[in-house]
Amino acid sequence: MAIVVAWTMRLVRVLVVAFVGMVVVIVRSASVADTVATAGIAYDTVLKLVSTPDPPLRAADFAADFQAGLTPTSSCTPDLVRRYMTAERERIDEVCKQEATIVDCESRTVTALDLQHKQYSRISLDLAYDDGIAEMRALSDKVGSTSTLTIERSAHGTRKIDGAVIDEYVNVRTQNIASSGLSLTTRDSWTYDFLPASLPQLSCIKPAAAWLSAYGSPQQYAPELQPFFTDRFKKMAGPRDLVTESGPPMPDWSIPLYGVGVHVQRQSNVPVWTQYFEMESGNVRAIQSDDPAFTVPADFTKMAH
Repeated sequence: MAIVVAWTMRLVRVLVVAFVGMVVVIVRSASVADTVATAGIAYDTVLKLVSTPDPPLRAADFAADFQAGLTPTSSCTPDLVRRYMTAERERIDEVCKQEATIVDCESRTVTALDLQHKQYSRISLDLAYDDGIAEMRALSDKVGSTSTLTIERSAHGTRKIDGAVIDEYVNVRTQNIASSGLSLTTRDSWTYDFLPASLPQLSCIKPAAAWLSAYGSPQQYAPELQPFFTDRFKKMAGPRDLVTESGPPMPDWSIPLYGVGVHVQRQSNVPVWTQYFEMESGNVRAIQSDDPAFTVPADFTKMAH
């Protein structure tokens, strides 16, 4: 029961994303398209705080930030996420939290790894994926809150980055939550440049490990997760809530070579927070569905239920 409760608490943090900001995404690989064509792909993402809305892009930054992110710190800056993707299995490592999530479509299980204490827990994939919506609906009804979500998308044609022809899209997401005379509004405006190649998708559900690990980590910025977050919001929406969308959908599960965005938070129409981040991705590499990353290490012990 304790494990189920822990997973439920992990899933229900969905009304307000409290960790968003400026993002710059760069995948540095000489043959990304060839890599993605294999059975699976792995890559690493580093998120760090920046002081300006338009940080300079320096190719040498990723290697240094990646090495710094390998050692967890109390500030989680830089914050490193390692991702492994195939059609059968997916794994997300949150290095600063020293946690990892493995989804296995063949066994229909989700495994949570405590990397610091070398422990793990495992539950049904169906329970992990479905839990949380009813609880959030009940909480919203209890406090009498109302929510609106507006998503505006636009296609901006193609451009070249490092010799690669990419498609550029803009995604603006505005969410307002009102309760007891107070309101909280968050607005995220993103520009993404996509390589015309697709990431592997899990055969059982999409997304999985990425969704379970998204909130409070760089993974929440992944453009392929945005339609899923919107669908999740719609399922939780009550009769007082409203969702509107316009514009063409972004490419489904394409690799974001570059992206930039800004997050602003307002409380009762008063600005309270604007934060900028820089995110870089690299170490793009081919993997197979039986990669050792999908196996629980032999020296890990299973947590008691």
